[in-house]
Formats: sequence, C-alpha cells, structure tokens
Amino acid sequence: MRATICLLVVAFCVVSVQAQEPYWAEPMREVHASYTGPGGLISRFGDSITVSLAFFKQLHYGHTNTTPEDDAALSWINGYLEPACWNWYDDGHYVGNGANGGTTTAWPLQTDQNPPLTNIQHWVTKLDPEMAVIMWGTNDCHAGTPVDTYKGRLRTVVQTCMANGTVPVITTIPPRRNYDALTAQYATAVRELALEEQIPLIEYNDAILTRRPTDWDGTLISGDGVHPSNTAPVRDFSETMLSTNGYTLRNWMTLHACHEVWQEVIDAPPWLPFEIACDYSYLGDGKYGYRFLIDGRDGLEKSYFANVTFEGVNGGVIQQMKAFGVVDVNSDSDAETYDELGDPPYDKNRDSYFLEPFPSNPAGAGIVEDVNYYHIEAGTGGGSEYEDVGLAYIVASGDVQYTGIISRRAKNYDVQAIITAPAPGDANLDTLVDGGDYTIWADNYGQTDVGWAGADFTGNGVVDGGDYTVWADFYGTGAGAAVPEPASLALLALGMAGLLARRRRAV
Repeated sequence: MRATICLLVVAFCVVSVQAQEPYWAEPMREVHASYTGPGGLISRFGDSITVSLAFFKQLHYGHTNTTPEDDAALSWINGYLEPACWNWYDDGHYVGNGANGGTTTAWPLQTDQNPPLTNIQHWVTKLDPEMAVIMWGTNDCHAGTPVDTYKGRLRTVVQTCMANGTVPVITTIPPRRNYDALTAQYATAVRELALEEQIPLIEYNDAILTRRPTDWDGTLISGDGVHPSNTAPVRDFSETMLSTNGYTLRNWMTLHACHEVWQEVIDAPPWLPFEIACDYSYLGDGKYGYRFLIDGRDGLEKSYFANVTFEGVNGGVIQQMKAFGVVDVNSDSDAETYDELGDPPYDKNRDSYFLEPFPSNPAGAGIVEDVNYYHIEAGTGGGSEYEDVGLAYIVASGDVQYTGIISRRAKNYDVQAIITAPAPGDANLDTLVDGGDYTIWADNYGQTDVGWAGADFTGNGVVDGGDYTVWADFYGTGAGAAVPEPASLALLALGMAGLLARRRRAV
C-alpha cells in the first residue's frame, strides 16, 4: 500500500504572534532566554536626568487621568518590580547602580572596579536586571563627543547588557538649548543603533518635538535648557500634562515601553534556544524513515534533557524506533557514526527495518523496553564545540506525533508537532508528483547531501537512479491518493535523557 500523501507540517512550542509584532520581539526573546537572574528588576543607566527622583519613582504611586492601558501598565509595574529596585536611585545609592549627574557615555566604559571590570559590566553583574533603560547624551553634547564615538560607546553598553541576558531599552535624549543640531544627530544615531542591534527604543526626543516643535524650551524642558520640566501635578497622565511636564512624559513613555517588553518577551511563551528538525526518506512499501534532531541555535553550549513521546497518529503506524543520546559523541569519528545510522538494512521479505546497535553504551546509560514503550536514561554531558543532538530515528507508515518537554540550561520548553510525510517523489512539497519534481531531480543528479528537497528521496545521501524510480513510480499521485495502513500506536519516551551534542557536518 502507498503512504498517505500530505504536505509536511512541523509546529512546536506554538507561539501566538501578533500581526505587527515589534521588530525587536524575537531577538529579545533570544536574549532573555539566557537570563538566569531572579526577574522583576529594571535598571536605569544614565546621567542626572535618569537619577532624578522625578523619573520612574513616581510610577510607584497612584495617577490621575489615566487610560485603561495606563492602568494596566501601572498595575503591572507595581506588582512586577522588586521592592529594592524602587530605591536603587535614591540618595547614596545611584552612583553604584549606574546613574550619576554630569556623566557621559565614557563613564560606563571606564574601569573603576576591582577586579578591573568596566562600570557597565560591574552594574549588570551586581544588579542582574531583567531590563535596563539606557539614556546618555546630554552631557556628551557639552563635551563635544563625536556622533560615531557616542554611538559606538552606547553599542558596547547595550551589548554588555545583552550578554548578561538583560533586555536593553534605549532612549533618545531630549533636545538641549544651543545644541539643537547635535541632539538631533544623537537621536538619529540611537535610532540606527536600535535597529542594528534589534532592541526596544523609547522615542523621547521625537515625542517632545512632536508635542512642542517650536516651544519645547521652557515647557517640556525646564528653565535651565537641559533637564525635563516637572511642573505640578506630577502624577497626571492627561495629554495636557504630557505636553507640559517633561518628566511625566518620560515616565509615561518608559512605563509603556517596559510593559510592552514584558508582554512581548518575558510573559510570552519562551523563545526556543533550539529547534526540532525532522529529516525523512522513503523506504518503500509505504514506509518512511524519520530522523529527529535537536538543532541548537543560540550559540551556547549544548546539553539537553529530553522527555518526549512519539506515537503514530491519523492512521500512522510506527514499526521501528531507536533513541539517540545514550552514546558519547565527543569526537568527529563518533559524529560520523551518528550520520551513518540513517541507512540501516531494510529486509523487504520480513517487512521490517533493522537498526544497527550503537557501538558503545556509556556507564550509567540504560534502555528499558516493554512492548512498544521505550524509556531511555542517560547521564548529562556535552561540550561547547558540538551543535546538534540526535533525538530519535523512527520508521513509520503515516503520520507521527511527538509531545513532551526538553530542558535547556535549567529551563523547560514544551514541544509538540505532527509530522506528515509528503508523497514519495514530491520534492517541492506542492502535494503533487509531477514534472517540477523531475526537474529538481535532474538538476541535482549526482549531488550529495541535498536531502528530500533536492530529490534524494531514498535518503542514501546522493541523488541517483533510485530516486528517479521513486519519482516515476508515484508520478501523477497527490494528496489523498493513497490508502493509509491500519491505525496503531507506538510510544518512545526519552525519559530525562541527557543528550550529548555533536558537531554539525560541513556540507
């Protein structure tokens, strides 16, 4: 019988994505995935505008003339922020926590600490914030800092934050009297940096000039021409106050920016620092070989624990399965052993697919088999030079589903997907075996390591006559043309298996 013909569909750790998700949302989920701190902490790094108690501290109290969105954000920050964080910038504390009057972008990069860390390294290590609001530049104007130097220093600051798993939220500076052109250039540099580093941006400069294009000096900026104004009432979110009180405007913008980061990054389903990849081949008699890999994509050392169950669904039948991960893969030769496991002998007479055993079984690893339930136990391990982890190899006719949990760096990630095999010979996955697939086969004839999409349907690593035979046998078939095998269920549970990473082969 032929295999059920469907388009390959892979879905795991389903994340609800808004139609207009911010450009920084996914990159910051990746950054936050490496955060190991306690959470509930927001640092504010900057000069006297940042250290002022008129900034941020007011969010700790009730406000008037708020919208429902304002109320939600105010309720969030008062429930989210750790109590100590409100006092980080009170008298006697602010310098050691990353804010001080009169400072420029040079200050966070100075080496004032013992051991000799830069100031920004010291602050993020000491405070371990989940977010950091960053604004320097007003004093850089007076110091004559070149725009490129200003931008380069800020880049180092935000990159240091991200290396800690801290999400940086960068702010354009307000206009300053007698420095209109330079503050505009600094604002442009910050906008560019936000896009280049894919980080959240607070457009404070633009918000001031939009509300007060010609008379910001003396309204949203105080009489000194430098600092934001703070006219009464200070805790009023009406448009009147947002157009006359410079600190209220900054507080309001900062509140909503941080709340959005929390919604899009921290409270969102976790960004996966890996993906589960599935490669497959057609074995004949309606059977497919599915190879599941955990493909690390965060650039960090790879050591995983997996608790995953595989089963045949929608009429799919699992005939054979083998769990990876119970073998040391600490060398290129071991990695080659992994790569060779995709082509074990197939016995058509016995209608079985026999998987060769692994060449070694490390101490502490064990396999428990009970009918169609497989439980794998193994120690941890790994090595930073390896990138991929073999999860399982399954022979099945029809659909295969996996569900479970994969742990990475002490965090658990739910994974789930249904894999449905394409029609044999359908290289372009358009649900029809036709001339387009033949063209792919002809263009890739003799090529190696091109996979199913390159017309290697048999999975032997090279596009050859065998693949043409598969295409010819199924020419003209399409979705729904085959009759599925009787439904059955087979489970493979990889019980907290410490899976060892392997080096990705060059192609």
